[in-house]
Amino acid sequence: MSKTNGNVPQLINVVEEEAARTGGATRRVLLAALGLVSWGQDQLDGLQTRVEETFADLVERGEGLEKDGRQMLDEMAERRRSQAKEANEKLESGMEQRVEALLTRLNVPTRDDIKELGTKLNSLNRKIDDLKKAREGTKTAA
Repeated sequence: MSKTNGNVPQLINVVEEEAARTGGATRRVLLAALGLVSWGQDQLDGLQTRVEETFADLVERGEGLEKDGRQMLDEMAERRRSQAKEANEKLESGMEQRVEALLTRLNVPTRDDIKELGTKLNSLNRKIDDLKKAREGTKTAA
């Protein structure tokens, strides 16, 4: 059996030599072994095809999961940004209210108070100007 190195034609030669030497029963056993080798080769070929198909299917599934995972991460990041923005706005609003309350307690006028005073001052200046004009008009008429 030293002549076999995995090649089927050499295995057939060995089977024929052994069959001539030992008779029919041994020949049948050797033919069964040869059939087993052939069947095993077919099974390996089929297994290789199934492995390749399974691998391709797994890659396809992985790509789908990768896409879904990226989308999920993007959505999660957007939610976090939105939550951070809302929290920042609440913080700013709360700070503004606290500063305004503090300024009110210290009797510091607010921007709106100063604008209102400016509007009243402008109105009073117009009235004074109107009164001056009316007074000057009565002085010249007299």
